[in-house]
Formats: sequence, C-alpha cells, structure tokens
Amino acid sequence: MMSHLSKMQSEEKLKFYSEIGNFFAPDGSFNSEVFEQSFNAYINSIKGNNKGIARSKISEYISDILTHLQEKNLSEAARLLYHSAINTAHNNGIADINFSSTHISFILESQNIDIKKQERDKDTETKIKKIYSAALCIFDEDGFRKSTMDSIAAQAGIGKASIYRLFKNKDELLDRMLLEQFQIIVKEINAISSEKSEVTEQIKSLIAYWIGYIAENYSIYKLIQTESNSEGIHNKIIFYDYLSSNLPLLKEKIISHNLQKRLKTINFYTAFYGILGYIDGVAIKWLRSNRSYNLKDEIPEIIDVLFSGFIEHHKTKKLK
Repeated sequence: MMSHLSKMQSEEKLKFYSEIGNFFAPDGSFNSEVFEQSFNAYINSIKGNNKGIARSKISEYISDILTHLQEKNLSEAARLLYHSAINTAHNNGIADINFSSTHISFILESQNIDIKKQERDKDTETKIKKIYSAALCIFDEDGFRKSTMDSIAAQAGIGKASIYRLFKNKDELLDRMLLEQFQIIVKEINAISSEKSEVTEQIKSLIAYWIGYIAENYSIYKLIQTESNSEGIHNKIIFYDYLSSNLPLLKEKIISHNLQKRLKTINFYTAFYGILGYIDGVAIKWLRSNRSYNLKDEIPEIIDVLFSGFIEHHKTKKLK
C-alpha cells in the first residue's frame, strides 16, 4: 500500500515536515501536548469516513511521522509519539492502529536504551552517595587539605579510576557535594517560609531547622565554615550568597516587616546576615567544645536573643 506521504506532492511534503517540526520544543525535546492537539485535529478532519477507512488513514499518518523520526534517528521522540498516538486515538474511539515491524523495532530499541540509561544513572547516583559519605569521613579524620582521592576511594570501596570519571579532583568533589546540600537547605527553608502560619512561628521554625541541620550535619557545616571552593572563594561567602539569592519568600517577608517598622533594621541583608552570624557564633563554640552538649538545647536562648535584637517588642507584640 502506498503511504500517505508517498502520495503527497513536494509542496505538501514540506508542509507536512514543517508540521512535524512543531512537535518539538526549542530545546529539541518532543512536545507530546502539541502533537496530541495536532493529531486530534487530524482525527476530527477524517471523522466523516467509516471506521475502517479512518483507521487506515490514521495508521498511514502516524507511520509517515515515525518514518521521518526514524530517518532522523529520533528514537526517544518516536517512543513518546507512539504512546501519545495510541492514547489519543483510543480517546477518540479508534483502536488498533497499525504499526510496521520496522517502527516497532525502532521504538523497542529506544525503550531498551532508556532502561539501560536509567540503570546507569541509578548506579552512578549510588556511587556518588558512597563517595560523598566516604569523603566526609576522610575530611573529618585527616582534614580537607591533607585528604587524598586515594583515601576517599579506599573508604568508599570504589576504584580510583571510577572516582576520577565522576570528579576531576577533591576540590570539585567538595564543590558539588556542598552545592547539593545548599539545594536541600534552600528547599527546606522555602517550604517553611511558605507555610500559612504567623511570621514569628516561621522564624522560630527556620532557626530550629538550621540549628538541627548543623547538629546533624556538623561535618558539612565545618567545610562551609573553614574551606574555600575550587576557585579560592570561601565556602561561607558562597553559602550566604546562595541562600540570599534563593529565598524569595523569606526576603519578601523580611522586607515587608521592614516597611511596617516591625524590625529594628530597615535592611534585609543586615537582618539576614545578623541572624546567620549569631548562629555561627553559637555553633562554632559548640564545635570547639567537641560537641560536648546538645546544640539543640540552645534553640530557646538563640530565639530570645535574635528576637530581641531584630524584632520590635517581641515578648509582647505578635507579628501577623
């Protein structure tokens, strides 16, 4: 049977290829939503035919698109189109679209590649977690500057070559490990800042969260406080800048309270760095005592001091 595409004139073919191009986002990824809209429109245009003819026309239409995708070696797009086409046709009461064995093989190959990629990604993620855990142990025992990738590899039980495929040196390892932690911290703080509760309660929760994080992740905290990144910039500066740039809700609320004159400072950064700086002082004192007491026990006093320093009449006036 001659395909729908082979019957087309050159001008119609160009129009058809242009239509396929619309199924792709600017970054090159296949846009299933756009395809489904176009496919729905095509199905509606042939609904006047009986079901057998409509099914044949739809099969030809999808086959021509798959042929084009296969010629371009766009296996992932073909797989997504295949599933979208079946679902869209089914929603329109049309089942049993015919696919050629060549197209089915191409789609299955794509699925196998995707499964293998997922397995590789999972294996890589597991290795990275082991490396981070081992690195923290070695950094604690030997200090960051004296630590070596060999000792980290041995601690992780992973070949040195495998580690060097993931990180070119221990500085890059530290940079990426800290960035991952920064992202976790920001996510948690933003979640607290978005809660529908009084501002005073949110601030208390933020302080309690950060003290708890330090207590449970003191090795990470020490690296933030004492080391620099691969470009020689102190990690504490990077951390503070990362927080201040990625906490829009917290910034908005502090600025709002500044405008209402509920804070004793009119500058967001004065409040922000002042709070973090005070907590740093308490945490460093705790570290120098070799963590001889429970840092979380300091939370009530920290809240009282910080509220007295930055919030007007905190003992008698509620913030809403």
